[in-house]
Amino acid sequence: MKRLMVSIFLIIFILISKSAYANQEFYDLLNSTYTRYTNTESSMIVYKVLGEKNKKTIVMLEPFSSSMNSWDDSFIMDLLKDFRLIFIDYPGIGQSKFLSNKDPDISELAKAVKNVLKNEKIKSANILGYSMGGFVAQQFANMYPDMVDSLILISTDAGGTSAIKPQDYVVDALFNPLPDLEKQGERIMKVLFPTNEIDNYKIKMALIYQRSSPDITSRVFNYEKQIIFSWYLSNTNQEELKGKDFKTLILSSDQDLVVPPENAVILHKLLPNSKLIIFKGAGHALIYQIPSEVASAIRKFLE
Repeated sequence: MKRLMVSIFLIIFILISKSAYANQEFYDLLNSTYTRYTNTESSMIVYKVLGEKNKKTIVMLEPFSSSMNSWDDSFIMDLLKDFRLIFIDYPGIGQSKFLSNKDPDISELAKAVKNVLKNEKIKSANILGYSMGGFVAQQFANMYPDMVDSLILISTDAGGTSAIKPQDYVVDALFNPLPDLEKQGERIMKVLFPTNEIDNYKIKMALIYQRSSPDITSRVFNYEKQIIFSWYLSNTNQEELKGKDFKTLILSSDQDLVVPPENAVILHKLLPNSKLIIFKGAGHALIYQIPSEVASAIRKFLE
C-alpha cells in the first residue's frame, strides 16, 4: 500500500510538472533526431548530433547517473543558436549497449568520444564535461590532445588525493539512494541546489528525472560510481594535465556541495591557458539553475 501511495504521488507530481514546466524543446528535438552508432572494443555507443555542420562543434559529456535526455532544455537551445552539439550516451545508457561482461573504465569512455568524432570525420572539437563528464573530458584530453580545440569544464575537478571532497552526507545522498523515491528526491535536491532555491527547481528536476531515469540501470550506476571513486585514488590525471596548454574554460559555483569550488581553483592552477568563473548563489546544478548565464559564458569563451 505504501509503495502504491508513493507511485500515485509521483504520477501526480509529474503531471503537475509537465503543465508547470512545459519547456521540452530540446527533449522533443533530440527524440526526433536521427540516432547514430559507433563501437568501442567492448561497447556499442549511441549518439546524436544537433545543429549545422558549419558551426563550431561542442561534444556534451553528461554527469553521473544521467543520459543525453538529462540536459537542461533552455541551456541546450541557447547553445544551439551558435554551435553544433554532439550528445553521447556512455555504455549501457539508453540504447548504448555493453558488448562484454567487463565494466568500462574512464579510458573506455574517452575512447567512445574519440570514435564518435572519427565516425563524424571531425578532426578536433570543443569538449564540454559537466561533473563526472568533466573527468571524461580531461581523460580524453590526456589521451587524444590533438583532438581537443578547447575544454569546457563545469562543476568538476582534477581528481587525486588533493581534491577537496564533499561532506559525507553528500556522498551518501549521491551513492546510497533510498528505496523511497520521494525521500531520495528530497535528498538529491538538497545537495544539488542552495537551500533557498530548492522549491524553485523541484518541478524542473522532476521532469528531467522522469525522462532520463529509465536509461540508468544498476550496472550503469555501479560502474560510474566506481569510476568516480577511482578518480580520487590516483594523482595520474593531475600529473598528466599539469602545464598543458589546452584552452580551457572552468565554471564553478560558490555553493557547490558536490564538487566544492576550491577544486576549480586547483584546475585553474594546473592549466595555464585557462579562464575561471565562479558563479555566486548557484549550486552544483548550475546548468539548471542559471542556464543562460552558463551558455553566455561558453559563447563568449568560444568567440
